[in-house]
Formats: sequence, C-alpha cells, structure tokens
Amino acid sequence: MGCGTSKVVEDVNPSGAKSETVDNVGKASKGSVISGKPDRMSMMSQETVKPGQVNNDARRLAIPLEQQSIEEEFGESAIDIEGMEGFKASSPEEQEEYEVVEKAMSEHYLFNDLGTESLNKVIGAMDKVEVGAGKTVIEQGDSDANYFYVVSRGELAISIGRETAVKRKKYSVQTGAAMPDKMYTAGSCFGELALLYNTVRNASIISKSNCTLWRLDRTTFRKLLLNYSSESKKMNFLRIVPLFRDLSDHTLSQWGQTLTQKSFKGGEKIFSVGDPARFCVVYKGEVFYKKDDHDIRLHATHFFGDREILFGSSFELEYTACEEGATIVSMSADEFLRMYKFLDNALDDNIKFTALRNIPLLEHLTEEQVIQIVDSFTEENYIDGDEIIKKGDLGHKVYIVKRGKLRIPLPNGIEVYCKPYDYVGERALLYEEPRAASVFSGSEDCCVLSLERKDFEQLLGPLNLITKQKNALNVLREVDFLKNTEEDDLVALAEAMEISRYEEGDMIVKQGEIGNTFYVMKEGRAVVTRNDDKSKVLAQYERGGFFGERALLDDEPRAANIKAYGGPVICFEITREVFNDHFKAMANVIRLQARSLRQFEEEKEMHFSGLKDIAVVGHGTYGRVKMMQCKKTGRVYALKSLIKENIKNAGIQYQVLNEVRCMAALDHPFITRLVKTYTDKKRVHILMDFAIGGEVFSYLGTPFPVAYVRFYSACVVCMLAHMHKRSIIYRDLKSENLMLNQDGYLVLVDFSFAKTIMKGERTYTICGTPDFLAPEIIKQSGHDRGVDYWALGVLIYEFLTCQTPFKGESHHETYTNIVKGKINFPRNMNKNAKDLIKRLCALNSKDRLGMGPTGIKEITSHSFFQGIDWQKLESKRYHAPLIPEVKNATDTSCFCIQPPEMDEPNDVNDNVLDSFFGSEF
Repeated sequence: MGCGTSKVVEDVNPSGAKSETVDNVGKASKGSVISGKPDRMSMMSQETVKPGQVNNDARRLAIPLEQQSIEEEFGESAIDIEGMEGFKASSPEEQEEYEVVEKAMSEHYLFNDLGTESLNKVIGAMDKVEVGAGKTVIEQGDSDANYFYVVSRGELAISIGRETAVKRKKYSVQTGAAMPDKMYTAGSCFGELALLYNTVRNASIISKSNCTLWRLDRTTFRKLLLNYSSESKKMNFLRIVPLFRDLSDHTLSQWGQTLTQKSFKGGEKIFSVGDPARFCVVYKGEVFYKKDDHDIRLHATHFFGDREILFGSSFELEYTACEEGATIVSMSADEFLRMYKFLDNALDDNIKFTALRNIPLLEHLTEEQVIQIVDSFTEENYIDGDEIIKKGDLGHKVYIVKRGKLRIPLPNGIEVYCKPYDYVGERALLYEEPRAASVFSGSEDCCVLSLERKDFEQLLGPLNLITKQKNALNVLREVDFLKNTEEDDLVALAEAMEISRYEEGDMIVKQGEIGNTFYVMKEGRAVVTRNDDKSKVLAQYERGGFFGERALLDDEPRAANIKAYGGPVICFEITREVFNDHFKAMANVIRLQARSLRQFEEEKEMHFSGLKDIAVVGHGTYGRVKMMQCKKTGRVYALKSLIKENIKNAGIQYQVLNEVRCMAALDHPFITRLVKTYTDKKRVHILMDFAIGGEVFSYLGTPFPVAYVRFYSACVVCMLAHMHKRSIIYRDLKSENLMLNQDGYLVLVDFSFAKTIMKGERTYTICGTPDFLAPEIIKQSGHDRGVDYWALGVLIYEFLTCQTPFKGESHHETYTNIVKGKINFPRNMNKNAKDLIKRLCALNSKDRLGMGPTGIKEITSHSFFQGIDWQKLESKRYHAPLIPEVKNATDTSCFCIQPPEMDEPNDVNDNVLDSFFGSEF
C-alpha cells in the first residue's frame, strides 16, 4: 500500500544517462536506487497461498509528481520562438561539433519528433562548456539535477560508489571508483531525466580528458517544449473534436494551419451580436451564451459559428468566456467554406444529430437510437421559390436545413425563416396528417436533409410505441448494482420510473436537502460539487450513472450538489414512496450496493480514538499505512497517515485532496473503499477497507498461468471501466498497487496520481512508474485515459512473464524502448494475449484498444477474454485462482511489517488540509 511518492533516482549508461553541473555542485540528500524484484515463491499449483516477503525498498517506485504542468509554470507564451535565432557555426570546427550534437539529439527520444529547424533552435539555446581532465561533472547523490548534456569532444567515465553499486548488482556493476567499459564519448547524451523531473544522481561523471559539453537546463527545456509542442497539442486536440474525427492527418494538419488561437479572461466578451461569423472550437475552459432564456455552456471540443456561416449571416448571439476564462481556436468564414469540402459528410451527420436531439417528439430516444437513423437521411437541393411542403398534403417526411434557408408564410401575413440546423414537418414521424402550412425554398442555393417515416419505423418501430419504459429498461441494464436483478423486476422498475429533463446548469440534487428520489442518467452529463468549493468538479455522471440510491432507504441529507453540465440532462427517477409500494424486495440489493446500511451508519460515527493499531504494513515519503481495528465492531481497516510537515514542505496539499476526492467518487468491489478521513496537529488520515492478502507484486515469483492472467486482467478492466465512466484516470497501474482481498479478488489502492479528466481534455504532468509509462507521458504531448490501457498491456505482459516489456538497465534505456514501442514476446506466449498486449500498447493512443467509438467494449470483447461473464465477475461469483492463507482478520503474514516511527513530527497548521480532512464525507 503506497503512502506517498518516493523519489526515483537516476540510472546511467553509456548510450544516455543523467548528468549535471560542471562545477562539482553535488549536495547531500542521497537517494536509494530501485533494486530488482526479490525472489518470490511460486503458487502455480496452489489455491491457498501466502506471498513471498517483499521488502518495501524492492518495490518499483513512482516518479515524484510535478506540482505544476508546463502551462501552469510558464503560462501560454513562455518564449518567443519566432524571435529566437537558431545555431550558427562561427568556424568549421564548431560546425563539426554542431553536427555531432545534432545527430545525437535527433536520435534521442526527447527530441526525435522535432524538425530540423526546431532542433536547430533548441541547440541554439544550449550552453557550451569546456571541462578540464579530472573534473567532476556530476556528483553522485546530488539532488539538484538540472542539466542534460551532449558530449561533442573528449571522454568521461562513470563512477558509482559502493552503497549504490551493491544495490545495482543485478546489472553486474562493480564497486569502486571508475568503470573503464562505461564511458561517454563524442555523440553520447546523458542527464535527460533531469529535464523531466526532480531526481537524485546515482553516479558520478568524471572527465578523463579535456572535454567539450553542450548542455540544456530544465527550465529552458520546459519553456521550449511548451512552444514546440503547441502544434502537436493542437493536432491532438483536433483529433478528439467529433467533427474532425475521420479526417486524415494531412487534412487535419491543413485545418490546424488555418486555425488561430486566442485566450479570454473570465467574463470577457468573445463575440457580440452582429460580429462577422467565424468557425470556432472551444480549446480550454468554457464559453457561455444565452438562447431562448436558457443559459448554455460550451466546453472543450464544442464548436460554434458553422450555422451562421452556412446561413451567410453574422453572429446572432453573444458569446462570453465563463468564470475561469476560455481559449478558442477559430478561422474566418471564407477559410471555413474553403475547407468545408473535407467536412461535408461529418458536418451532415452533426447537423442531423443536433437537429434530431432538439426535436421534442424525439427527446426520449437514446443517443444510440439517434445515431441509428442518421444514415437514413436523403439530401435534396432547391432554388429560391421551390415548394418543398404543400399545405394540406399528407406528411411523411421531416426536413432539416443543411444550407441556405426555408420560408414559411403564415396566415397572418408574417413569414418565418428556417436556418441551418432548424427542422420542419417533424409530426410526420408520428402520424400521416395534413400539413399545417406550406414551406418554400428561401434562397438560391438551398439544401435540406429529409427522413421518411417508413425508414424511421423500419429501424426503430413506430415512434408512438417507443416508450419511456423501453428506454428506461435499456439504461437500467447498464446500472452497476442492478446487473444481477431479474429481468421481470427490471421491467417493472422501468415502468414505474418517471422521466425528467434538466437544462444546462439546473441543480438536480442540492447538498444538505433531505433525499427522497433515486436517479438514473439516461442522457447528458452531470457533475458533482460541494458547497465548500463549487468550482471543483469531484466526479461526473453520464449515461447509466446513478445517484441517490440511499434516499430509497432512509431520510438523510444529500452529501453533495449534482447539476446538469454541458447541455441538457435526462434522468429516470423514482421516489421512495413509489419504490416502497412496489419494490420493497429490491431494498436488499440496494443495501448490498451501499455496503450495508448498518455498517455505513457505524462508520459514519466512528471516532479516531475508537481505532486500535495492529501493525505498520507500508511506508513512503510522506507517512505510513497501518492495519487498524475498530474496538467496537472488530472490523479491520487500512489507515494511510500522512505527515502534514512533509506534505506542506513538498507543496502537495492539493494532490492529497485530489486523491481523496477521486476515491470518494468511486464505488466498486474491486476498488478500495474510502471509509472516513481524520486530521490532527501532526497528520492527516485516510481510512480505507483493508486488503489482507497483500500486493500482487509479491506473488509474482513465477509467471501466472493464462487462466490466472485472464481472471486478474479482467478484474483490472472492470476497475478501469468504472473509473473512466466517472472521468477519472488512474495513471499508476502496476502490480504493487493491486492487492488481494480475503476472497482472492483484486483491490486497487493508492490514488496518488488519479485525476479527473473531462471528455476531450488532456493533461501534461509527468507521473507514474517508469516501466509502465505510456510514450505520450514521456514526450509530454498530452495524455488521457489511453495511458491506463497502455499500462494494462504492460501489466498483462508482466503477469505472463514476470518481466515488463520495455525494461532497460536504466530509466533512459527504458524510456527509449517505450517510445520505440517494440515488444519482444516469448515464443510460447498465448497468441490471444500477445494480440491483446500489442493492441493495448499501440504507440499512438488513439489506435489503442479501448480508445475507439465503443470504448472499453473493444477490450471486453477481445478473444483473450472469451468465456468471461462480466456480470458474474463483478458480483464475485467466480472462484478466484489464489486465496490468501490467513488465520484471522488481523493476520499480517502477507505483509512485511515495518517498525513504528521513532520521532514524532512537528505540529503543523495547514488551512487547506485542516478544512478538508476535518469535514465528513
């Protein structure tokens, strides 16, 4: 059980390792080096097992989490790249040196994506230093590592002290001063990890002759990276905009070149009514506008302005940046029409989809049903004055305006005009009845999309028979805790539920009010906030998400606010009164989902003084994890106690808060349950369920059989599905963070790096454990949930081989292997497992299994998981492969017991931690 983030020290090898300052700047603070795995017992033929005893120092440690992303640290325009000059050699000798440096950097994983011009400017930002023979360039143990070096002339030797050499013996490193076979010569690079994150030097680098080194410091590198990666980030962003999803990279690049980026402060006006229309995509933050007395917010990947351009008008609404500000990318109307040919089909689908969602008669259709009928439309073109609908004719089509406008004369002499995205004749989908008015083309170039009633009914059946009960049933089947409910009960529950619609910003649940209603999300998105910080999104719900189930059992104040976000939300609802009248028998299911009402109530009132120490079972940089037992009930828990002084000194208060918030948003049998939080003058405490079987890491003495791997990786897939459905990415998946429960099922722990990522967002922080990092994390090109799928592929490989696929003798070598993405598979590896790993570890995150339109279903339907009943798995009706051998609830034999803390930490007052941990969940 992790207890904070431990430092990763730097490995060195001749082809590239870490280095630093020329003037012997090594300071104290030596860090421990990660050693290899311990020998572990094999349990291949056992059902009841104990793990091998694993010393905590042997665990693969995670990278210290950087407190700021590049953007937060330097802002949006750190360096004026256009104003920078590239390198210009002043002599043939210097040109020769430059060519050595350029070749070395162009082959390095941190720089090989840069073009020649960009790389030239990076080299132009480097310092050139001369080092005499016998000088120490890097001091072993130095914690102030800031430089990356390229050798252009001379030789340097690597020296590793005795303490470090012993821990590195798996790499056959000899103790002593220098290693003659480990030399840096012209064209060698070292020190790259100093550009990525704070680390400790684990070797000294000493010049053997007069040397010339070219060096780049971390601050300059991060500023350059921010600018040089902007085009890459823009491309990555455009790829997740639904409208651009099917464009080729070449076409996408053309679009990217025409888009200009601009940021606005909170409340600043972006466009006013009458401004020339531009095609705009929200890049960051949110954009606000008011339409038909409704407040609408557009967030990342939402676009606007296309309707006005297609109609040939200026902006008809006022667009404003929301409270936290907004960044948009945009192009002029002329540029949009020039590029329009690339978007014709995608824009058609978006027009159809958007218009259909706005037709009140179709509001009960699911998103999947709307997508089904999108391809059934026919395009019709008219010129000015053509009659499209004749008054009195029997209607059998609905029309959506794609381009131009429609004119509808009314009996009172007024004419109404329909613009792109508007619709007419929608009642024809319900009945064959006379048209109430005639409709004419109102422009020379008028294009409409039409849908016949017979085509609609062929796909979905008669509209008047598509009832809310049918839709409710489809959604209820996706609700986690109802998956094992009998079909007849589900049908009855669906028929009893009412449907409600909430507009953008409407509060569905208010914190503090007494709950009386259970909600299941049919459509849209709802976000969870608390009154103490309404700007912080704790979690979000989408289709199939549910909340308020405890309101069906008892009167109790709502613990948080839940409101509609990013558009309308449609919910199925049932009150406690209706539920008690018809479904009392289902209360047991809900009680089970809530993990026992009685236990919940007892834990809510459980005081810290009511807990008894059993043993220290884990430790980390910021504190320890203890096994605790409730004196009153005898239940056993894990208590993660973090020292306030360490947290405050490291400046990670908000990281700790984020960890707890993510845990609070999750409720799954394979994910550790947050029970309660406490605080005192010295520590903050996080109380969780205890997984008595210890880390899966400690069971990997020999490869697991394929059947074991299928079971455990399926459990992990369920965990990821649950987290990603709530927009939480984990970012540190590894066998050390997977525990075995008393029933042999996996439990995911340690949410130090978990983060809420809204749809369409990316994050750029470097974090995780080196062996499991996805290439986009290393390159800092922006990442999302795809990094969890990559790590799943690495984990499955480890389960099958006891090794990770990209492991090198240094972090540099590991990272180089990762960005190349080449995996060497054992000859006898299961072919389905091999295919699954390949597809999970695709270099481009958008190509990974799980990142396609059907999401996690791409993984669950893979042939490797053939035969898995996912509902049976989540309800724990399979017999787990390995059952921990424990005598009782307080048996600590599956853990390496740690000594108690010798020195008490200082008292610390921290308003951020105290105000949060002092409150109840």
